Amino acid sequence: MKLTNIALLTLSLFFAFPSPPRALEAARTPAIVFLSDFGTADDSASQCKGVMESVLPGARVVDMTHDIPPYDIHLAAFYLADSALVWPAGTVFVAVVDPGVGTARKSAALRTKSGHYFVGPDNGIFTLVMRSFGVDKIVSIENSSFTRQAVTTTFHGRDVYAPAAAWLARDPSVLEAFGPPLAAPVTLDWPVPAAGPGAVTGSLLRVETPYGNVWTDIEGRTLRAGGLKEGDTLTVGLDGRVLQVPFVRTFGDVPKGAPLAYINSRGLFSLALNMENFSEKYAAAAGQLVSVSPARR
Repeated sequence: MKLTNIALLTLSLFFAFPSPPRALEAARTPAIVFLSDFGTADDSASQCKGVMESVLPGARVVDMTHDIPPYDIHLAAFYLADSALVWPAGTVFVAVVDPGVGTARKSAALRTKSGHYFVGPDNGIFTLVMRSFGVDKIVSIENSSFTRQAVTTTFHGRDVYAPAAAWLARDPSVLEAFGPPLAAPVTLDWPVPAAGPGAVTGSLLRVETPYGNVWTDIEGRTLRAGGLKEGDTLTVGLDGRVLQVPFVRTFGDVPKGAPLAYINSRGLFSLALNMENFSEKYAAAAGQLVSVSPARR
């Protein structure tokens, strides 16, 4: 009996796509979320992904960003902790902002108490992750069975961290085999913003491009603990300048070009000009100190 065209099409579709159990199994493979300061002008990120694919065929690799400013470990540390809030337990984060590549600094792999995994240089990049989520286990990556056999002195993102991340996505239990416990992981000198007498102090974390809004490391709940609330007018000290700024819900609550203070989508105290560039006007840059207090009367 000859098969009809419809029957042939049905058979071809059946064999062309994985069966539901295999598709479900693939969907359960943890994602590998990839952050670096490589940019996209060359093939560095692509080479790392190729290594991941070699270890774990069909690896689900998601680019968080490759546009971290060169060597900016602080911003990378923030993005890692912030992203882990929305990715499920089991996700593997590979972070490569590594100005000390090839030196005596160690390579780290850790599992947080929330069940997330992180791989990268032991240079403080996991400071906020450890502070926010706690450390269940952290080891030094030393077992060459889980790295490329030829490890260069200048590309550990490809040679160490990419394969280690893929191995964790393939089988999280291999964390135990990566190497010995890391007794004293490096942490950044990053004071926790706090409400003090009359003011909350912190630092500028990021300039949001292309808009020029600036994010601080002060959480909204810290402001409220200091007695500050939306509707207030704030005195903001910013790298030697003093600004009087309304504390509002969103940009359109002030006229075009007017300054405003608000809590951004990450829960952080931020400053902006409505539809204009705050960073350019006030020469604001990451790392500057900021203080927030009620407006002087």
